[in-house]
Amino acid sequence: MSAGTGRQAAYWLVYVCWWLHLLILLAFLLYVPQSKRAHLLFVPFDIVLSGTGPPGRPCKLDFSDETAEEFGAGKIEHFTKDQLLDLYACVECGRCTNMWR
Repeated sequence: MSAGTGRQAAYWLVYVCWWLHLLILLAFLLYVPQSKRAHLLFVPFDIVLSGTGPPGRPCKLDFSDETAEEFGAGKIEHFTKDQLLDLYACVECGRCTNMWR
C-alpha cells in the first residue's frame, strides 16, 4: 500500500466532503434570495425580457377620469410584471435616490 490515506479513510473523507458541499450549496440557495445579492439572479432575466423603452417607465395617468379613486401605484398589485422584475433586479444601493438630494 502506498503512502497516504487508506481506502476506508478516503471513502469517509469523500463522503464528508460531499455532504459538506451539499450543505454549503443549500445554505447559499437560501441566503441569496433573501439578501441584497438577489439582483445577481434577476438581472439576466430582466435584460432578456425587458422591452426597448426606458426601464421602470410608469404608465400614463389619466387625470381627467373623475371616477378614479387613486392615481399611481399605491399597492404592490398595481405594478406590472415587468416593473416587478425591475424592482427585483435593482441593486438597492441608493445611488438613484441619493443623486437628487
